[in-house]
Amino acid sequence: MLKKTLLATASLVAFGGAALAADLPTRKAAPVYVPVAPAFTWTGAYFGVNAGGVFSHNKANIFGQGPATIAAVTRGVVPGSASLNKSGFIGGVQAGYNWQSGMFVTGVEADINYVDAKKSASYLGSTGAVTNVSSDLRWLGTARVRAGVAIDRLFVYGTGGLAFGDVKNAASVYAFNGGPLAYWGSKSEVRAGWTLGAGAEYAITNNLTVKGEYLYYSLGKKTVAVNPSTAVGSNFGAKFKNDGHIVRAGLNWKF
Repeated sequence: MLKKTLLATASLVAFGGAALAADLPTRKAAPVYVPVAPAFTWTGAYFGVNAGGVFSHNKANIFGQGPATIAAVTRGVVPGSASLNKSGFIGGVQAGYNWQSGMFVTGVEADINYVDAKKSASYLGSTGAVTNVSSDLRWLGTARVRAGVAIDRLFVYGTGGLAFGDVKNAASVYAFNGGPLAYWGSKSEVRAGWTLGAGAEYAITNNLTVKGEYLYYSLGKKTVAVNPSTAVGSNFGAKFKNDGHIVRAGLNWKF
């Protein structure tokens, strides 16, 4: 009987000790909370900067507008065409907005850029007359749609829309090398046209992206009247082509 009582007492003491130990504060460290990074999306507004090169394969077609000037082109006194291929720097700022649905992304973007791309050329005619032509693109802007697919942080797209820029075209003819000015004409204006291209953009962080882009732009053709300096006689006409290629890189800040 005594043995059973002792066993029961020992059991009660052990149970009470275990229960007391369970009530004591634990020495284990609290679990560390690690926030889950939000999933990346291309949806949102952005702005940024860009820089690159502009290249053109332009030319001016020169033609007579009366018997004397028609004959001058026919005899090679004045060239029938003049090459104005040029290259230069382009750089500026852009802003836009993207919408992402699944892997498809669409958006709109506008940019305005300073351009340093001027080309002049001189031609010596058969009688010693010197013809000068020049083409100067001073600034260029675009307003475009972008559409493509996103593979996580990589966005590959096509783009197209409106192009507009400040273009100056000029032509002059001197009677002979170093001689008096016989004909001249110039036109400076903001012209509108179109642009088409493609690019790829990569998100370095959730806010900073880098892109590479190619655009072809066309600001149309412009005919400049090249008038006689004496205001007597018929004019020449010089039709200028104003288009080119842009290759550039850019950085965007997404917010």
